[in-house]
Amino acid sequence: MDAELAAIPTRARHRYDNDVGRQDLQDRVLLHDALFADAVAAGVLDRPEVAHLVRKAAGDAVVTYYLGTVEEAAITDAAVREYYRANRDRYAQPEVRARHILVDSRDEALILIGRIRAGEDFGELAKAYSTDRGSKGKGGELPWAARDRWVPEFAEAAFTLPVGRLSEPVETKFGYHLIEVLERRDGQPLEEVRPAIERVLARDAVRDRRDSVKRKLGID
Repeated sequence: MDAELAAIPTRARHRYDNDVGRQDLQDRVLLHDALFADAVAAGVLDRPEVAHLVRKAAGDAVVTYYLGTVEEAAITDAAVREYYRANRDRYAQPEVRARHILVDSRDEALILIGRIRAGEDFGELAKAYSTDRGSKGKGGELPWAARDRWVPEFAEAAFTLPVGRLSEPVETKFGYHLIEVLERRDGQPLEEVRPAIERVLARDAVRDRRDSVKRKLGID
């Protein structure tokens, strides 16, 4: 079991930190070993084509493990923080978290404004009436976004509205929006973007190692 866990990338091992995960891993190991024993008893390993497959699979496994160590070595806290500092402009853009209700006409939007101002819940109205299928199930809530993530008319309203203020109907190519800004911030905090930075560092480390070996081999 320890060896099997060691073969799983570090970032994925948390899936097996519970009884269900450990049982699933154990069952897979037992099944695999039983099938391998059946194959050996059937004389499969004596076939030349199988011997080639075994050598290739072993080589692939070693290379995969090796590149995994390259990734892990690249993803240090210091490297993540340095990348974040070096790309601060990318992460320092002002962002807004908002919610909206999208409808087809201005008249529908005005009716909903009246209902919200009369005390009805914005989120429940979004679930009932919004035509934005991506956000209606969340009460109209949208993820944090910089200005360039939204169409200009929506972005202008969202970045102008005070927090907690309900907009007048905002027309875009999608229809009419009622927008409420929930939060503002000056940029993305490190811990929020850490997973994305780690993926970039891992990708770049593997690319650089491959390129280094290719240069030694004279491969374009």
